[in-house]
Amino acid sequence: MNKNPKRNAPCHPERPHVAKDFCENCYRVYRRSLSSEDNKLAYDLRHRHKLTLSEYREQEIKQSFKCAICRETSSKNLCVDHGHTTQVLRGLLCTKCNLILGCAQDNILILESAIRYLETNTIDFREVK
Repeated sequence: MNKNPKRNAPCHPERPHVAKDFCENCYRVYRRSLSSEDNKLAYDLRHRHKLTLSEYREQEIKQSFKCAICRETSSKNLCVDHGHTTQVLRGLLCTKCNLILGCAQDNILILESAIRYLETNTIDFREVK
């Protein structure tokens, strides 16, 4: 069974998909737009979150260039955190904190349970009799 069936590109449904949901022509334009890091970031922000680079930079300043959860600075661009059902842009997170929320599926009960687990399980389970 072929794991990668041929499909059409969402940008131009009459053309075959090449990469990143683009047809060949649109992918060439996309690749040319990535000439600088800011161009790549601006493109991704616009297409993933309908966010401008200036709006992203304003939020970085509001957050003092720190993750909204752990308050650490990052050598990489912060991730745009958004509600997967609401698409509300909540803030900017480091990769680790973004993964935590993603793995917990933004479920507060799972996150609260994880906190209780960390608070109550401080002894090596091999030592408990």
